[in-house]
Amino acid sequence: MRYFISILIFITLIYPSDCISYNTSNGTSYNCDCTEESWESYYSYMAGCWLPNANLESADLKWVNLEGAYLVGADLRYAQLVTANLTNANLVNANMVNANLNWVNLENANLKGTDLRYANLENANLVMANLEGANLVNAKMKNSNLLN
Repeated sequence: MRYFISILIFITLIYPSDCISYNTSNGTSYNCDCTEESWESYYSYMAGCWLPNANLESADLKWVNLEGAYLVGADLRYAQLVTANLTNANLVNANMVNANLNWVNLENANLKGTDLRYANLENANLVMANLEGANLVNAKMKNSNLLN
């Protein structure tokens, strides 16, 4: 049993986390310390956080700065993201059903395949945002800026 635990510890130390590996192979600089387990200690300045597949359902993230954050596959259903900064954020395949994104800044964000059904995107800035394959059924988009 000791042998097994020793090997497990050794393997854990040798292999870096997904975030570190991703940063190394893609030339990015995501904040690997800001994760699903620790994001609350970074609130409201969460720029560059590493949050793939994070469960942030119903989270109160008003006024948060998630600029350049990695939120691929994140669950943001019913989240309150009023006036949030998501500039350059990667939200590919994120679930944002019924999210409140009123006055959000999504400039140059990647929303490819994101589910935005019933989301409130009123007054949102979506300039240069990638909306390819995004589901906007019944989304409220009054006064949203969609210029490219």
